[in-house]
Amino acid sequence: MKNIRYILTSVLAAMVALLSVASCSKEEWPDGADLNSLRVALSPDPGIIPAAGATFESVVTVGKGPETSVSWDVEVDFAPDWLTLDEVTIDKDFTGTFEGDDVTTSQHGIKVVVSANTTGKKRTASIRFTVKGGSSISYTLTQSK
Repeated sequence: MKNIRYILTSVLAAMVALLSVASCSKEEWPDGADLNSLRVALSPDPGIIPAAGATFESVVTVGKGPETSVSWDVEVDFAPDWLTLDEVTIDKDFTGTFEGDDVTTSQHGIKVVVSANTTGKKRTASIRFTVKGGSSISYTLTQSK
């Protein structure tokens, strides 16, 4: 009987805890929560661009505070002549587990063309993503020598 009472009490406590977490609004954040910092991720991440140059497309995700994806605009700081950048829509096909589960998604990304590096020195460019309100975050692109 003690075991049953213990199990019921444990289950009830777990349910109360789950309900209290589920009832929290997304708008309620603890004091001191970071609601403004930006994060940026490129997928796939191009890594270091070879000296011979390269062209790549990456899906870009910019997060702000608790938001995991916000709209953005992009530019290259100081517009180096060895790099061109365009915003693109990238379609990705996913194969589902069951028949009829296949789906194609369209995601916001960038296409970058980097010319060959003949300078003999490593070079970098700063790709700046700006969100509503004017905040921005940079992604540094590096090309080997």
